[in-house]
Amino acid sequence: MVRRWPYTAQLDHDTPDIAQPATLGIDPGYRYTGLSATTEDKALFEAVAENRIDISKLLATRRELRRSRRSRKTRYRKPRFLGRVRGKGEGWIPPSFRQKLEVHLNLVAKLRKILPVSRIVVEVAAFDIQKIRNPDIQGAEYQQGEQMGFWNVREYVLSRDRHTCRKCRGKSGDAVLNVHHIESGKTGGDAPNNLLTLCETCHKAYHKGETTLKGAARGKSFRESAFMNLTVTIHTPGDSLPGWA
Repeated sequence: MVRRWPYTAQLDHDTPDIAQPATLGIDPGYRYTGLSATTEDKALFEAVAENRIDISKLLATRRELRRSRRSRKTRYRKPRFLGRVRGKGEGWIPPSFRQKLEVHLNLVAKLRKILPVSRIVVEVAAFDIQKIRNPDIQGAEYQQGEQMGFWNVREYVLSRDRHTCRKCRGKSGDAVLNVHHIESGKTGGDAPNNLLTLCETCHKAYHKGETTLKGAARGKSFRESAFMNLTVTIHTPGDSLPGWA
């Protein structure tokens, strides 16, 4: 025995090359990834890997710390762009997706050490998010999103809420309006369904803990569907394995 998990035994005498080829199937997902190595009539290995979903949150926390450090206990320093990604051109992959991709490659490398994997098949799926939101959408409507005609997301949210506070409905008499995140901008982002209009009075009262936003809930998130739409085809030059299908 050379490995306890997965259990692997190594023969102590020479044998002819009679290894039966195996096919490795990978079913990637946002939270979990399924793996299965099979022959024509038998399953050799099955596993479910739990993916990390906190990469975006960790990057946002790092960005906040770096921004505050420029003015905290130090002299003012301008943002430095030389250390940033030099353009998001061809070959650039989002960090959250790149981490999952590297996990897949590591798992494949480990399995190939103990199994004669000759073919790798990756199940991919594409989702029409706009079709999910509006089943009747067609043609040029795909280019005419809900924010069409608005300068930015803020103007769209204010117009959607009719420039009225969603908490007091204008009863406070405060003419200053703010766009409030239902979920933290770190985790929920700036999507319109994560924003609502609050007057200055209600906005301050909420952050002081003096009031709550009952009934304010973010709509359905399509984060998992957007992740599945990211497909990457990998080829291994000089290797006997074909490209990932």
